[in-house]
Amino acid sequence: MKVSIIIPTCRKNCDIGWFMDNLYYVQTNQNCEHQLILVDDYADDPERRDEFEKLNGGRFHFTHVVPKPNVWRGEHRLGEFHVYALCNARNTGLAYAVHDHVISLDDTSIPCDNWLDLHLEAASKNMILAGVRHKGIYEVQKGKMIDIVEK
Repeated sequence: MKVSIIIPTCRKNCDIGWFMDNLYYVQTNQNCEHQLILVDDYADDPERRDEFEKLNGGRFHFTHVVPKPNVWRGEHRLGEFHVYALCNARNTGLAYAVHDHVISLDDTSIPCDNWLDLHLEAASKNMILAGVRHKGIYEVQKGKMIDIVEK
């Protein structure tokens, strides 16, 4: 099974390293071919690109792009203030996606151990899968959630 994974972010201090660690260990165990697409408001910044490359450590290829132009955010915005355009960022990711099954996650995601299994199973049955979100403070090691420190 092949999947395209889209992660949009507009956070200057996002910690995408958690997800890269998790994806590496989960994907390696599943032997799943994936395409990771990071849609990032700061993707044009060379320091940001270097930071993401360092977090990845050469473990797998990823595509790092800015969101497509839109009226809510960026140089083409019509309003006075930047407004995060999540749907536009996801649509940008979809434009880059090459596989039939697409997974979209949040930039603060710390997926559970079986997240990829669940998506692959859903894809094999032509199903759509939606997840849940739990806010809290977590202890994370190598992309794996060890404990919920505070709810």
